[in-house]
Amino acid sequence: VQGYSDQYTTLTPYELPLHKLELDWQTLQPATKEAWTEWRGKKIEWQRQAALMQAELARLDGNTDQLVKEYAPDILSGMAGSLTHGIIHLGWGID
Repeated sequence: VQGYSDQYTTLTPYELPLHKLELDWQTLQPATKEAWTEWRGKKIEWQRQAALMQAELARLDGNTDQLVKEYAPDILSGMAGSLTHGIIHLGWGID
């Protein structure tokens, strides 16, 4: 059980390292929309990008449909190159 726990908490199912928490969720500043536009699709500042989406969802009173309408056009363009990996993350975010 310990071996499974060690692997589960350090690797993804693809045996890639998990993203470590770089910043304290309580004190980090969400990305700006401009920064998000520059960073989207890159594996940088992921916590600040996630915090922006949480802030945007709060701004929209939890309306995930509206959040998707506002942000999907920007993220869908990168889907072909990512072989639909982005839609998987979109689904996880909505869930």
